Amino acid sequence: MYVKRPKKGRPVGGSEANRWIEEFISKDTHSDECVEWPFSKITGGYGVFTKDYVRYRAHRVVCEAANGPPESDKLDAAHSCGNRLCVNPKHLRWATRKENCADRLIHGTENVGERNGQAKLTERDVREIRALLDSGVKRKTVADRFHISLSHLDAIRARTKWAYSD
Repeated sequence: MYVKRPKKGRPVGGSEANRWIEEFISKDTHSDECVEWPFSKITGGYGVFTKDYVRYRAHRVVCEAANGPPESDKLDAAHSCGNRLCVNPKHLRWATRKENCADRLIHGTENVGERNGQAKLTERDVREIRALLDSGVKRKTVADRFHISLSHLDAIRARTKWAYSD
C-alpha cells in the first residue's frame, strides 16, 4: 500500500496532514503482510494522528473501521501479527486485555524477563538458580550469589516469577 507523502522540507500539519492520514486509513488492503503506519508514533511504538485537537491511535481507528465499534470501552485493538505499527485491518481485532497480554507473550513483545528494563536477572541466571536449588545448594547462598532476596528466590523456585523460563 502506498500513500503519497509530502516532499521533504514541506511543513506537514492541519487539514493537509489529515487528508493524507484519512487516505491511508481508507485504503483497502488485500495483502496479508503487515502495513506499517508511516506517520507519527508515540513512545510505546503505536502510530498516532491528531484530528480536531484529539489524538487517536491509528490501529484503534482502523480496527473500528474494519470490525465496528468495540462492545465495551475496555476492549483493546489487538494485533494478530504482534507489530504495534501495523494497521492492516486483517491483523486487527477487538480483544480483552487478558487476551491481548496473552498475544504479546506469544509474539515475544511482552515486557517481561530480560525485556523489562528493571530486570536484575537474565534467563540464564534463572536457569542456574533453579539448577543450584535442585542440586541442594542452600537458599541463602544462592540468593547472596545473585544479589536477590530470599522471597524473590522462592518466587523463582515456585515459578510465580519467571514462570515462562525453564
